[in-house]
Amino acid sequence: MNIVIGYDAHANSKAAVVFGARLARALHSQIRVVHVVDFGDLPFDPDEPDYEVETDQHLEEHRRVVAELLGRDADDWTYTTARGETAQVLTSEAQSCGATMIVVGRPHHGLGAMLDHSLSGAVFKGLTNRGNCPVLIVPEGWESQPVPGEGLAA
Repeated sequence: MNIVIGYDAHANSKAAVVFGARLARALHSQIRVVHVVDFGDLPFDPDEPDYEVETDQHLEEHRRVVAELLGRDADDWTYTTARGETAQVLTSEAQSCGATMIVVGRPHHGLGAMLDHSLSGAVFKGLTNRGNCPVLIVPEGWESQPVPGEGLAA
């Protein structure tokens, strides 16, 4: 069994990684974190001589954050980056690995998010319209809530 988790640098996304990992581990599932590269991952000026180096460093920083959240030495997760439309990439990943579900953070708010959503469509809407895999949306701050079944005798 696999659980695909969409990741970006926002707090809601980090909450999704932590919640999705806890759920996957409770279900004895593999964790597949996918970071879809967007404009926020790219340096401002593509003509800079270090453009590719800066992009790679930025993407590696995302991987380090995920490793800290999931445990660097844990062997139950993989991390990958991809380019494309987020919902399509996550749906394709879920289909390719036979995922039980896709976990994402609650949509971002604010002017930047509104512009992004108007250009590419909301990720969660795209996931529910495209895929045949359940989608779980995790809000920022869920950590204050107990995870169902956690701490209970099996």
